[in-house]
Parts: sequence; structure tokens; C-alpha cells
Amino acid sequence: MEAQVNRPYASTDVSANLKNKVPKAAAQKVLTNLADKGILTIKMYGKQSVFVYAQHLLPVLDHKQLSALEEDLRVSQDDLEEKRKDLKSLQADLATKGKQAKTEDLGGKIEHLKADNKTTIRSLIPFRGTDDDGSPIIPLSAEETKKIDDDFIQWRKEWTNRKKVCKDLMGALQDAYQVQDQCTCEEEQGISPEDDEAKAIEAGEFCRPGIKLSPRPNPVREVDPMKRSEIGNPEESAPKRKKAKRV
Repeated sequence: MEAQVNRPYASTDVSANLKNKVPKAAAQKVLTNLADKGILTIKMYGKQSVFVYAQHLLPVLDHKQLSALEEDLRVSQDDLEEKRKDLKSLQADLATKGKQAKTEDLGGKIEHLKADNKTTIRSLIPFRGTDDDGSPIIPLSAEETKKIDDDFIQWRKEWTNRKKVCKDLMGALQDAYQVQDQCTCEEEQGISPEDDEAKAIEAGEFCRPGIKLSPRPNPVREVDPMKRSEIGNPEESAPKRKKAKRV
């Protein structure tokens, strides 16, 4: 059963509501006859005539009925506000659940986590059991770890210093034209270059911070006494500045 509404209708609306079973011209004729009988009120909007039920024929509600309608309206508005809050909460939950993994994807994620768990447990087995000779394996203490780090820093510093000395010596020999080819000279002297593994370790994250080495002192070069007389005293050879005259 359709709800009754109190609103204006044109013949086009009536024909459309009846699924065009009644032509527009016939609907216009029926509505005009009802208006002539006083059941409908006709109003013209340009060339279109609009019909509305005669308002004086409607029953007039008393004060109690109007109060009851206002109370029903207030209750309906409160219910509508609660429904809106529930809808907003459900939409937020839907958005949160939409970001989670779907049911069809959970199987792959579970298998991936199981594989990671097995790898982690396998890496912890030596620390929980024994080694090849049956003796228990005890993890390194903080002092032992620090000693290993200190030894690494010490021997890396020694290696860096020797590498720098070798580089400086090779550069001095090349400057003196005593070495023509560095690779040939290193091969003849039994100096093995760094392999790829050493280069990878030095360029890795373990050595990336680097070690600040103290600057090596510059060697004191002795000057021949004969040349020293030719060079003379630097203070004497320097040009003397003229004193400015006071005005």
C-alpha cells in the first residue's frame, strides 16, 4: 500500500505514476473534472496546470494530536542521530578491516612466517645445544665482545698504517724513477694486492664508520751545510718592511 502524501501533481506526474497506462490527455481531463467538483485545487504555472487536494477538506488535528506528532518527530530524529553514529562507527571499522590481509592471502603470509620462524630457530640451535665435541656452547659475554671489537680496531689500525707506508714508499720510488710499473714491482717484491673479499669487507657496513688515525709526523729533511749557506737566513733574505711615517 502506497503512502498518502499531500503534494501537488501535474497530469504528467499522474500518467508517469500509473506507468503510462493512462495517457496524459486523459489524466488532464480527469483532474480538471475533479477540480470543477471542488475536490482538487488547480494552479497555473505558465502553460502547465498543477493540481493539489483541497486543503479545507482535510481533517484538522487538535492540540493533543499535534503534540503527539511532535513527540514522534523528536523520537525519530534522536533515532536517526543514533543510526548516523552507528553508521560512522561501522564505516571506520570497515576501513580498518579493509587494510588488513584478506582471507585468501592469509595462507601465504602464515607460510612465510613459519619459514622465518624455522630459520630463526635453526640459527639458535647452536647456542641452545652443544658443538661437535659435545661441550656446551656459551654465548659471548659483553666483556668478550668488547675485547673482540677492540682487537679489530687495533689490528685494522695497524693494517691501515702499513698500507699507508707502502703507498707512500711506492710513490717515493716512482717519483725517483726507480719504479716504472707498480704492479710489476709489487709482484717482484712479493706484495699481494687486496682480494675482492677484503675490499668487500672494507667497503661494508662493519667498517663504514671508519677509524680516525692520528696524523703521521712529517719527516725532518736534513739540509747540506753547503746548501744551507747558499740558502742563507730566511729572516735576512726576507724583504724589510718600511715603517710608516707619522703625520
